Amino acid sequence: MIRGLRPTPKKRGITVGVDVRRREIRVASLGRRGLATNEPMLARIPFSAGDGYRQLPLGQALKEAAEELPRRSAAAATVESSKVTIRQTSLPPMGAREAEAAIYYQLPRLIPGMDDGATFGYVRLGDDPHSDRGNRQRYIVAAVPHEEILALYAAFEDAGLRLIAVELRTVAFWRFLFGADPKRFAAPQSFGVLFLDEGTADLAVFEDHRLCYARALVGWRNEDEEGLDENGYLLEEVERSLLWYRKCQLGADPDSLIVIGSSDVAGICAGLTRKLGVRVYSRRPEWLDGHPLWSPDLDPGYGPALGLTLKEDCQG
Repeated sequence: MIRGLRPTPKKRGITVGVDVRRREIRVASLGRRGLATNEPMLARIPFSAGDGYRQLPLGQALKEAAEELPRRSAAAATVESSKVTIRQTSLPPMGAREAEAAIYYQLPRLIPGMDDGATFGYVRLGDDPHSDRGNRQRYIVAAVPHEEILALYAAFEDAGLRLIAVELRTVAFWRFLFGADPKRFAAPQSFGVLFLDEGTADLAVFEDHRLCYARALVGWRNEDEEGLDENGYLLEEVERSLLWYRKCQLGADPDSLIVIGSSDVAGICAGLTRKLGVRVYSRRPEWLDGHPLWSPDLDPGYGPALGLTLKEDCQG
């Protein structure tokens, strides 16, 4: 097992963010001066991943993206959501090395079957105000089969890019939302984001500029045994996830939900509005006016890729 993912250099090195999805990659580059550049470079390149990161298709897509980038550019990437298992845990206050060792020890219990031959990473969420075991810190823990991570690194190497960090899509989107200058817009205390991809979805809840909940939902386009329509499974899983979030008192109730997808999401938004009883946005909310990256013209599907380029400017 690899204990954690590769460390990020202290000096600015990451210039490229690559959001790896089921059938495409989204690429963003802010350049070596970060937000000092005029406009980010954005690209959307289709590929077919099949059941795993077969080196050739992903590598070819990355090569196409790399044609517009300096040779050996340093990159950060997301992991395609169907390959990730996400859990939450809490620990007493401790340093980063101690937390990594404690999570490694807990991994067989948190994610049975993933303790051998898995790569794991974690994000500290902050204090756990509802713990009955004294002062505790909450963490998101994510595990990916080791062979998937090796294939991902091989595909980047094949394209002439240096992959130096791997993150969850929800963490990358958190950096996109709050990593540049969160004082330039007035976000509500708590809100959710539902990020849709083909066959998978990522749900995140944010409170006071912090990520406080994340979950990957897989298989949402399939009908379940009760014969619900193609969106029924997704609606049920989002509702169930938020019920669990409230039951565990992980944070304030979200008063709105932003849905981001590459196709028309009007039907999903209508269904979520009926089920959740909160405002559901199918486009950029008005309270994001002034956001340094999410302009009215930006496709929010590039949010995770842009967030990856800000990794070294954010805590966590």
